[in-house]
Amino acid sequence: MNILLFESNNLTTDNTIEITGQKASHIIKVLKLGKNDSIKTGEINGKTGFSKILSIKDNKVLLLPFHDKEPVQSLDISLITALPRPKAARRIIYSAALLGVKKIYLINSAKVEKSYWQSPLIDEPEIEKQLINALEQSVDTVMPKVIKKNLFKPFCEDELPFILKNSNGYLLDPYSLNEFPKNPPKKHSVLIIGPDGGFTDYENKKLIEAGALPYFLGKRILRVETSVVAAISKFI
Repeated sequence: MNILLFESNNLTTDNTIEITGQKASHIIKVLKLGKNDSIKTGEINGKTGFSKILSIKDNKVLLLPFHDKEPVQSLDISLITALPRPKAARRIIYSAALLGVKKIYLINSAKVEKSYWQSPLIDEPEIEKQLINALEQSVDTVMPKVIKKNLFKPFCEDELPFILKNSNGYLLDPYSLNEFPKNPPKKHSVLIIGPDGGFTDYENKKLIEAGALPYFLGKRILRVETSVVAAISKFI
């Protein structure tokens, strides 16, 4: 944890905030901070700075925040990925948020197991946990949006064309003849990544019809979670 994040509604009328639970234990036992020490903090979807520790009592830490810095710049990227195994999905969400992606779509595909959509690992509380962990690691405050779409055809036909409008749409396909650009244009980009084994021919056709163009990352065929990091890194 490189920054401690909190919600604006956690602030009291005297502009203090009480930290409890695991985060309080981290401040006390891991960081070994005490009264009058400072810790880097940020308000979710707000500014960053530091907070002064006013008191520590019964595993409760009372902070007085001073925030005057804007959060680190985000990447102008939307990520669309077929829902992988839930444990891998959790890692993908974390990695994408860590690298600065602010909109993540989890979509369906013929190769996505129906049971994946019922997993508690992609429920809202677990997703929020991964997002906050990523922001606290990367010293960011802006919460990404994770949007789940479990109907492939309606998403491709009704929503994807609008997502791709005025954007560069990159459909990762290891069998494409187009090499992924080494220096992508500075324009909003949409990365579309299929499941392990790739989208079906029908799905690729629908994605291309919506406005995406197929590209390959390299000669090696990568797992989804590796492809996500490799593709996003092209924009950093």
